[in-house]
Amino acid sequence: MIEITGLLAPVHKKRMQKAHSLLLHTDMTIAEIAEQLGMQTPYLSRMFKRFTGFSPNEFRQQHRLKSNRWRAALTIPTLNRTHFQICFSIPQIDCD
Repeated sequence: MIEITGLLAPVHKKRMQKAHSLLLHTDMTIAEIAEQLGMQTPYLSRMFKRFTGFSPNEFRQQHRLKSNRWRAALTIPTLNRTHFQICFSIPQIDCD
């Protein structure tokens, strides 16, 4: 990530923060995000990569991989706990 400097620094910083948030929390296309931010798509992509080190698509893919791993890690203990609760509360069920 590079340091944002110059007269337009606050504007660029705000746009990149908004792009970051939209990439993480929506399924909007890069073109839709660029339009919402008042930018051309190629300019958003170049600027985002310059500031983050990732293209918008790479950033979104990396985040989704991390998010899916985190969800999977939470799901397995939940399934085990649910299995135990069912077996404990209904003795007629064979839980082996």
